Amino acid sequence: MPQYQTFPSSSKKIVPDDVSEKLTADLAFHFFKNDGDDICPECKQGKLHLKVGKFGGFLGCKRYPDCRYTRQLAIPPADSFVDAQNAKTDDVVVLGADKSGAEITLRNGPYGPYVQLGVIEKGSKEKPLRSSIPKGIDPATIDLKKAQFLLALPKKIGKDADGVDVEIGYGKFGAYIKKETKYANMPAEKLQDFFSIKIADAVEILNASKKSGASGGAKASRFQKTVGENIGKFSDTGEDILLFKQGRYGPYFQMGKSFFSLNSDAKKLLDAGAPVPIELAGEIIKKKLNKQ
Repeated sequence: MPQYQTFPSSSKKIVPDDVSEKLTADLAFHFFKNDGDDICPECKQGKLHLKVGKFGGFLGCKRYPDCRYTRQLAIPPADSFVDAQNAKTDDVVVLGADKSGAEITLRNGPYGPYVQLGVIEKGSKEKPLRSSIPKGIDPATIDLKKAQFLLALPKKIGKDADGVDVEIGYGKFGAYIKKETKYANMPAEKLQDFFSIKIADAVEILNASKKSGASGGAKASRFQKTVGENIGKFSDTGEDILLFKQGRYGPYFQMGKSFFSLNSDAKKLLDAGAPVPIELAGEIIKKKLNKQ
């Protein structure tokens, strides 16, 4: 047999477990510094060994599949993940498991990377718990602890000086801080503290949002509820008319449960910083009511 065929032929006899054992023996000192470090932290029985998968190296329990504990050594960029809807078990990064034993995985979907608790059972319409990874946070930094944090959102941070709960969460418009009905977007420079934010920093973000106006920016204004200015009573019913200077579609009046857009005259007064007379507001509301 020609010499160049010797090595390819002999390599066919090598099984993955042999490769795993050799890698573990040669590189163990990098991962297991002390006695007992190689014991599986989940089942407390099996030993950890180094394995190589589609997404790089990871440590796995030798008692697999009885114990499914894994610890990723390196997580690839989000665009290398597969769509979770079409994913197979080997196509996702298993970060570990929760107290119930349900797997927590890192996946990528049509709206970006996310973490998931459990799997979709055959024939079940119930979807597993999922949580998106906030934009600006590298998926490669997500470990089991951070994944559990994301799955618990919105999460209580603590209480402010008034004894009111302050929470952190992630929604359609990004990471935010919440106190009762008040929301404030988390600044990009604060995202590095997303998983360890202190109550003092959260309160500071809320206070900064108040000082900067309704929300300190276009995105946050969608979260925060502005306070209406009572400009008087509607002559026909005696109901209060509230003027809201910021709304999804611009400034508006509110009377009871009804809402009314400002006309061009009222908008000009508002733009000039002048008060909108109750008479003008009443005239606008009457015209709108007559058209209904």
